[in-house]
Amino acid sequence: MDRRIEKEIRDRVENGTLSCAAAFQLAASLNAAPEAVGKAADDLGISLSACALGLFGYVPNKKIVAPEKTDNQDMLDAIMDLSPAHEITCADAWKIARDFGIPRLTVSNVCEAEKIKIRNCQLGAF
Repeated sequence: MDRRIEKEIRDRVENGTLSCAAAFQLAASLNAAPEAVGKAADDLGISLSACALGLFGYVPNKKIVAPEKTDNQDMLDAIMDLSPAHEITCADAWKIARDFGIPRLTVSNVCEAEKIKIRNCQLGAF
């Protein structure tokens, strides 16, 4: 394990967990792959929390994603274009949020309403 990543994880742990946002900030600051940070946290026995897409790491219900319909047909089309098998990657969900200037959780909520699964967490959590 990269000692720099290990040290930074330990410095950023709050209540025994490392938030998704902190993991991505750490990866960017060290020019490391987010998946390497997620794996290092796992190797250290530190759970990831507060998923930016609302899919895990929240108390008490573990997730905060909730079905949400949208009137933004362009965004919905972008999601559908990337999910022919009713699956979309975490990275694609983040990109859609960035492209449309909306919160990541909104993309996740729309996916939930459309019964589209989000796969391939960039930190390796799912």
